[in-house]
Amino acid sequence: MIANRYTPGQGIVDHVDLVARFEDGVAVASFGSCVVMEFRPRTRTSEDAAAAAGSSSSSSSHPRDVVVPVLLRPGDVICLTGDARYRWMHGIPARTEDWWEGAAIARRERVSITLRKLTLNGSLLTY
Repeated sequence: MIANRYTPGQGIVDHVDLVARFEDGVAVASFGSCVVMEFRPRTRTSEDAAAAAGSSSSSSSHPRDVVVPVLLRPGDVICLTGDARYRWMHGIPARTEDWWEGAAIARRERVSITLRKLTLNGSLLTY
């Protein structure tokens, strides 16, 4: 579990949670403020090649300019599994307001709680 606090204007770079380190299934709970999370197709990385062959990770067939915005309201939980977990990057642009359905939504302080399960080979400890 990871808890992060974001002030207005802060974001998080587009990413896929470490494929080789975490199992399928990532849950994120968002509290305190509305925010628009954006999803973009991803390209295959060297980490993908090193990941377990049985995962659904592969090169995206989607155009790179596709952006899918998702409004997260306080208390919303988003679960990423399968293609959403492996084939799409997610991030939150650094800005002080979001636009949703033609209306500006000012950001306030926000807290996110992320739940992920380490793979057997993904231990954070090194010996």
